[in-house]
Amino acid sequence: MFLRSSWKQGEHVSLCGPTGCGKTTLSLQLLPIRDYVVAFATKPKDSTFANLQGYRKLSEFNPRPGEKRIILWPPFNEPADQVRQRDVFRDAFNIAFTQGGWTVFVDEARYFIDTLKLGAYLKTYWGQGRSLGLTLITGTQRPAYMPLEFYDQATHLFIWKDNDRINVSRLAGLAGSEKLETIKATIPTLARHEFVYINTRTDDVFRSMAPKGG
Repeated sequence: MFLRSSWKQGEHVSLCGPTGCGKTTLSLQLLPIRDYVVAFATKPKDSTFANLQGYRKLSEFNPRPGEKRIILWPPFNEPADQVRQRDVFRDAFNIAFTQGGWTVFVDEARYFIDTLKLGAYLKTYWGQGRSLGLTLITGTQRPAYMPLEFYDQATHLFIWKDNDRINVSRLAGLAGSEKLETIKATIPTLARHEFVYINTRTDDVFRSMAPKGG
């Protein structure tokens, strides 16, 4: 994995791509690089998280001393459970922030922003996480509606094919890259599992292939 030597704790990762492009699969392959990881699972059923090996599934964020791999998965059996879900994830954000050193994986950031109303916590992590050794890995399907911090506070950006004019314009204008026109022209031409990687600090850009998956 090309990020193994260059990705430092405290550097955020943002991924933009439709369902099935390999966004979640790539994210899960990145997680073993980090020492302390909590993955936030939000769906009532999710085979990706249910089959993830080496992680303990918790309904509340109360890891054992020294525990390094956690799936935080509050029960979600009916729409009313979203209230409890929000409280559990809010508490986890607070605890992990206080402890520092955690990598937090949020598979669909817009759900946390629009439905759970936890966007302020994501923005705090993006803005303040680096100094606390907190890394945030977030994904989205609709980049045009994400806050600016999703882009300019992430060191590592992964972008999959998108033909939506608004989305492409939003993506191509990020990160101050000197290669904006090339990026803008490339995004609509990507194959289903191809992505463009951008390091927003070094301005490195390249095109690669993600594993098949969600």
